[in-house]
This record gives sequence, C-alpha cells and structure tokens, in this order.
Amino acid sequence: MERPYYRDIIMLTTGGVRRDEAAAEREPGEAMRMSSAGGEERGGGAEPSTSRRARGRRMASWPLQILLSAALLALAALGFGWGESVLAGGLSRLGLAEAPEAAPARPAPQRGRGAGRSAAPVIVAAAEAARNDARLELTGGAVAAKTATLRALVEGRVREMAFAPGDRLEAGAPALRLEDRRERLAVSRAEAALAEARRRLARAAELRASGAGASAVLEAVQTEAALAEIALAEAEEALADRMVRAPFAGVISLSDIEIGDRITPADAIAALDDRSRLLVEIAAPETAFGRLRQGAPVAARTVAYPGERFAGKIAEIDSRLDPATRSVRVRVEIQNEADRLRPGMSFVITLDLPGETVIAAPELALQWEREGAYLWRIRDGAAERAPVRLLAREGGRALLRDLGAARPALAPGDLIVVEGVQRLREGREVRLLRGAPGRERSSGPRPAAERGAR
Repeated sequence: MERPYYRDIIMLTTGGVRRDEAAAEREPGEAMRMSSAGGEERGGGAEPSTSRRARGRRMASWPLQILLSAALLALAALGFGWGESVLAGGLSRLGLAEAPEAAPARPAPQRGRGAGRSAAPVIVAAAEAARNDARLELTGGAVAAKTATLRALVEGRVREMAFAPGDRLEAGAPALRLEDRRERLAVSRAEAALAEARRRLARAAELRASGAGASAVLEAVQTEAALAEIALAEAEEALADRMVRAPFAGVISLSDIEIGDRITPADAIAALDDRSRLLVEIAAPETAFGRLRQGAPVAARTVAYPGERFAGKIAEIDSRLDPATRSVRVRVEIQNEADRLRPGMSFVITLDLPGETVIAAPELALQWEREGAYLWRIRDGAAERAPVRLLAREGGRALLRDLGAARPALAPGDLIVVEGVQRLREGREVRLLRGAPGRERSSGPRPAAERGAR
C-alpha cells in the first residue's frame, strides 16, 4: 500500500505534467488568434510557427518529468527505510520494542538454544521451603472442670448453713442441714427396737441349745432382729437426707437460701466449682479438623488480664461435626493453680495447627491462565512452565504445592522468574540480570512464629 507522502510526490510530479499539457492546450488557441491576426496582416493561411514550438516543448518535457518522478520516489523510499530503522533502534533502547512472535510450539523444544531467538533478560529469585502452618483464633467461654448445683433431697425447713460464699469445701463436708428432730427420734426408736430384738434372739438361741426351745421360735426371733436392723438403716438414711453435703472439693458460690426458709428438691441452694482447672469450649471449622490433635498445646488470653497469656492444651474433641455449622466442638483445658481465673470468663484460644512443607515463592512470580496458576522456572538456562496450586499468601510470598506436571518437581533453591515473564515461552533461553544466586540462598522451613501470626 502506498504511503501518503508517496501520493504527494506523484501528485507533485504529475501535476507539473498536467500543467504543461494545459498550457500546451492553451497555446494553440493563442497561436491561432495570433496567426489569424498576422494572416490578416500578411494575407496568408500557413500553420503558425507558435503552435509548432508548443508541441515541441511538450514532447521534450516528458522524459524530464519521468526522470524527476523516479528520483523523488527513490529519495522517499530511502528516507522511509532510514527513519524506520532509527525508530526501531530508539524503541529497543527504551525497552518498548515488541518481542518477536513465538515460533510454533514443538513437541520437544531443545534446551539452551531458544529456537534461534536472543536470550530474554529476566530477574529471578530462589524458591524456598516453608511450612504451611495455620493459626486459628477462636472465642469460647470457660467452665469449671467440675461443677455441681447443690440441692436438698427432701423437703424441709433450713436449720443450719455451714458455708459462706467463696468458702472452699472438702469432699463430703456438710453444707446445709434441714430440720431433723423427727428423723433423729426415728433413729433412736429403731435402735431400741433392734437392741430388744437382739436380746430375744440371744435367749432363744440359749433355749434351743439346751433343748428347751423350739426351732420355729428361734427362726421367728431371727427374722424380727433382721427387720429391726433394716428399720434402723432406713431411719438413719432418712436422717442423712436432711443434710446436704459437698460431692467433691470445691469453692461454693453465692446462695439465695437463708436459715428458716422452706425448700424443696427443686430449689437450688448454691453452685460448687472445682476451678483448679478450667475448660473452654470452642467450635473449630471443618477445614481444621484434620489438624486437631488431642493434647496439642494452645495459648489463651482474656480481657480480665490484658497482655497475659495462659498455657493450655486440647483436652477433648467431639466425635462428630455439627451439620448446620460444619464445625466440631473442642474443649481446651487451662490450669488454674493460682486460682486467678473464674468460670464464665471469655477466652480467645490460639491454635497453631501444623501443616506440610511446601514451596514458597514471591507473589510477583505467580502467573495465571485458564487451567490455573503456574511459575516460570529456569532449568538448563531456559524457561520452563511449572503448574502449581496456591495454598496461602503471607508476607509477600505465595505458599504453593507443585502439581507434578513439571519433571523434576519444584524444589527449594530452584530459580523462579520474578520479572520479565512477558517475553518468556517454553524452552526460550534467558539471561539473568540479578536475583538470588541459587541453591545456596535456599533455607529450611520457616515456622509460623517467624512468618508472623495471621
């Protein structure tokens, strides 16, 4: 296709020819007028000399115009080629020149040759090994390791309260006594009946041994003695029911019961807590279930003591997940020997869940396509595509898992292209500008504490 200035040059040259032709067309008329005027003067009809001179000039100008047009076209072509080369050189020095189109992919590209193209300049960094550890912070409420609500077994009037709020009671210690005068009398009557039954049993046994007593009498007395023993046991049990005792050692809470109140088994007397250990129940997400381990250490903090952390461990893990929330109940145990913590406090539990060792690379090196994420790895001086799966981002790095499509698999110390990926094609040679020197820069897995808690 002709350039615009080519059309200008052609118009310039041909325009001169057309102007000469127009002038030549005008000259015969002028010559005729002049000849007619001269003929009138001279009285002759011969062809004017002016017309012959115009035709001669017109025929003589064609070769000159053709030469002039050819020269101008040659100069224009030379100028265009020089300008294009200068422009391309300037763009390449500025780094704006377009990369050459990639050659059609071949089944097995040759390493180190780059299909005849120049080496692409790239900036690289060394891949590192990292731990894909996870940190969860979950909130829960604390309960005592053992807790009970004291209640009376029978109905009655409160006669005595053996505690004050906050007192520590030992296991079996009395806490409250109901009115028990009738029960005590019943015990005394049962004791007397049992004593009388035992005396009669002794006399019957002596008579039977001497042959004066019948065996039937002895058996009847034995039955009476056994019934007396049962009656005494029932009376003592009824008396014991009038006393409320601590089922285990713990601290008793506030009570709304006063001496003289009449209570029933439905009335709560007070709460007894063994708070030497606290249990905090949390709901862990389903994604963390596979990493939970019974006995794993945890850290806990509460707003009651800002800036302090309390050590604990995972005590219990539920055997099933809640289908509505897709979470699992986990109980965390916190030691409370100093008795600073209380049931009902809210805690933030920090769980450090161990993960697997994965590859870490700068986030800038991660590329995406329809099939997923990938990296450009440098192997044998050429670029190689390595498909990966993104696991997490942290601290400007991407934690990745090699999908196994590239052989050998990604390893710590492999050179990963960070900048210059736009020029890369599979198997193209590269020229390293700067970056990590290679495997000597690689390091071992970094724990979550060094990478920073999320």
